[in-house]
Amino acid sequence: MRRFAIILSLLILILSPSCNWNMYSSGLDDIEEDQSAVEGINESFTGEAPRNIYASQSNYPGRVVVSFDAVVGADSYDIERTVRDRNGDREETPVWKIISTMKDNGSGRYTYVDNTASDGSKVYTYRVRANSLYAEITAGIKGEYSAEASGWPLSPPISLSATQGTYTDRIVLEWSRMDLVRGYDLYAYVPDDASAEVWSKINTTTIPSSYGTDTISYSYYPAEDAYGKDIYFKVRSISRGGSESGDSGYRTGYTFKVGSPLAPEELNAGDAVSSIYIPITWKQPDTEGAEGSYYRWEIMRSTPITDEVTVKVFPSNELPTDVLLVDGYYTYQDMMASSELEPGVEYTYTVRAVLVEQTADGIEESIGIAASDTGKIISPSITIGETETIYPSADTAGSFSFTIAAPPADFTDTSGWSYNIYGRKNILDREVGDWKLIETIPVSFDPITVTVDYGVHEVNEFDVRILDKEGKESIGYASFFSTPVVTERAPAPDTSLITVTKNRWNNSLKENANGVYPVVLTVGNDSTFTEYQVEAVSADGKSQGTISVKNDETITLDTLSPAKPGEIWQYRIRGTDVFGRYSAWSGSIEGYGALTGHAFIKFFEAYAMKPWEFVNSPDFPQNLKTKWNKSTIHSLIDKHGLGSLGDETEFSDFHGGTIRYHSYADGVTGDVEFFYVNFGELECIYSNGSYKMDNVNMNGNNGKCSGTMTVSGMYPATVDFSSLGVTGYAFSGKYKVTQDNGRGMEEVQAVRNE
Repeated sequence: MRRFAIILSLLILILSPSCNWNMYSSGLDDIEEDQSAVEGINESFTGEAPRNIYASQSNYPGRVVVSFDAVVGADSYDIERTVRDRNGDREETPVWKIISTMKDNGSGRYTYVDNTASDGSKVYTYRVRANSLYAEITAGIKGEYSAEASGWPLSPPISLSATQGTYTDRIVLEWSRMDLVRGYDLYAYVPDDASAEVWSKINTTTIPSSYGTDTISYSYYPAEDAYGKDIYFKVRSISRGGSESGDSGYRTGYTFKVGSPLAPEELNAGDAVSSIYIPITWKQPDTEGAEGSYYRWEIMRSTPITDEVTVKVFPSNELPTDVLLVDGYYTYQDMMASSELEPGVEYTYTVRAVLVEQTADGIEESIGIAASDTGKIISPSITIGETETIYPSADTAGSFSFTIAAPPADFTDTSGWSYNIYGRKNILDREVGDWKLIETIPVSFDPITVTVDYGVHEVNEFDVRILDKEGKESIGYASFFSTPVVTERAPAPDTSLITVTKNRWNNSLKENANGVYPVVLTVGNDSTFTEYQVEAVSADGKSQGTISVKNDETITLDTLSPAKPGEIWQYRIRGTDVFGRYSAWSGSIEGYGALTGHAFIKFFEAYAMKPWEFVNSPDFPQNLKTKWNKSTIHSLIDKHGLGSLGDETEFSDFHGGTIRYHSYADGVTGDVEFFYVNFGELECIYSNGSYKMDNVNMNGNNGKCSGTMTVSGMYPATVDFSSLGVTGYAFSGKYKVTQDNGRGMEEVQAVRNE
């Protein structure tokens, strides 16, 4: 009895289909890892918002650093940003734009450096959303947005100003206080024709950033030999950590010299009076110098963050053609085309007169007191409202409409102003035609609905430009915002429009090298669309490519189907509507091909029928090896005859299910039975049932197998062991396999243990 027990325990190790594992092991390890990844994504990603978002504030010159915690199960993170003026109020419905998508690489925390957040006059607000493509297309789970975090770069102060002839002995500099900086350094440069440009710091200690005030002031007292001369100034911010920002835009300052011209009167920089230029006007003085002398007029322009630049210089005794003198007022038009002005930007214009006179010692100049005013070119309409697409019917070829809710905020009087509406054809977001004028309509304070007939104009996206009272056209909405007015897109095709096969076989299909048949896809008919783009997404959430199909078309996805047993892919479509535009993506459905009988048996044996046979093989997946080594059945089999088995019944939880092992010895023969309950931790295959080796003698022969196992899930089948025997310590004969793949019952030859 003891001798048979030893032999029987050895038979337990030997009586297994051995060759199939090695044939299949290269694919098994991949499938196990891939499916584990899928389960992790599917089960653990819940759409949780990233936590602990942070944006740096006055820490780094020319950039903002954003950081946030990882989210379990995410494969990427969308970083979105909205921007507002530092001194402006937050909009009720801010415009968020995705500025980066970061891939999840397993880190616990992520850092993004926004090098485009360099404008010190802006506040940059960020939010982050985690993504899992697999969770989105299979369960419709989208990530929640994180809390918002606002930051700004370490930037030089904005709105630097310097007095110009206000005082006789000093120049007062002012600038806007920057948040969360330690202080400032001021630099000055006195032009000298005989030397190079040299900037020197003029404060001996850091100028503190005083809280409780919006403006920082500093009085600079130049040497007497610099009185009445232009001195250039710029300022830098110093961070709390001691870093220094870049330079502010420079400004000119000077002291007043007795006898110099007074400030020009009634200076006015036209504020949004034109689409293409800013007019600067001022009153001509009663006198512009005595006999033999004249005024040299100088016009400078700046913004709160840019250098002061000279845009026009002319003498009062020789008027240029682009400067008008009408009814005692000078007028100069700063043109957008020649000066690179930007619509909607507020510019400061500074005008001063320099007295140029001939003296006994030569030409002498005296700089007059300056005056300033602000103006801007009117911006394009930025209040585009609801959009709508009307698809073709029996009565119409379709049309588009959108609403111009109101003119730009700069308008006070709309009379004489018009909108030019342009359209162009966009084909699949790539091929874009030229803009063409559709119609011209008057500007109004009331909302205006624009409707464009597609049958007449054949355009599907639009641009709005403004004509001023002189008929000059502004820059377009599309140029200003880098995007045209696009009416609403076609809704996503209904998922029911597509059908993809699951575990189906037919005579026209050819299996691949792994015994897997391709997926067949059928698209129905929707008159909204002319064709469709099909996308296949693998189990790890990665797109495997796209293919185009027509209405009422059935195609075999030879290059867009799972390649290995156990793989399930998702399929979704988007349509090309009758206007040549992509719709949104549809929901997704899963698809996979059938297996050949031999491929099914390999898959079944590897995952459900004695996978412990090669537990010590380096090819055996480590996660299964660990589970098996801890199981009680493994301990029982691993005795290798060191003890009498006799009647033994053991249970083990293994590989997602339960195994019951039962052995019975009677004289020189014995029975061994394995019974499975939900064996297999893949979503795609579950096994229930048992198989038994009856009356195996101690030579490993004459045994007869019995039992039936039912496989459900991805590859449903019934496996009948009644045709198997035991010969030479191995199974011999055939499995009977009935597969639900269109082929009916199959008999698959089991491989002898050579």
